[in-house]
Amino acid sequence: MSFRVSRKAERDLQEIGDYIAFDNPTRALSFIEEIEKRFTEIAQHLELYRRRDEIFFGIRATSYGKYMIFFTIADDGVVDFVRVLHGARNITTIVNDGGFHWPNLKRGVGTSTVRKWEAGDKHPSGPSRRLLDILDRKGIEAVL
Repeated sequence: MSFRVSRKAERDLQEIGDYIAFDNPTRALSFIEEIEKRFTEIAQHLELYRRRDEIFFGIRATSYGKYMIFFTIADDGVVDFVRVLHGARNITTIVNDGGFHWPNLKRGVGTSTVRKWEAGDKHPSGPSRRLLDILDRKGIEAVL
């Protein structure tokens, strides 16, 4: 299974590495390598990770040490890693402030509406439909 790493996730990794390198440059390099290896493991075993719509629509998450790795799965099956954040950070605030830099459907679309979309009882329209079409055609990188 292939994957992509968003610019924000790349920046997160750089900041994590810089922070760790302040005390231990060798460990900083090995830790970032471990997270990148974890990306591959996640992409190979997607069935282990459930959706976490209560955090952000369509997002999945797992931990690695004290960090949370957030990702989505595109319709083409490619895994998009969108953020890597320290678990002590206020994830809700980061999401609500546009921290995933993915248009926050959860803020503009009710949970019951999304459930109806998923069940096929209702279909997205207007701006939501256009955004979902872009995501389907170009993947999450198109809106990051």
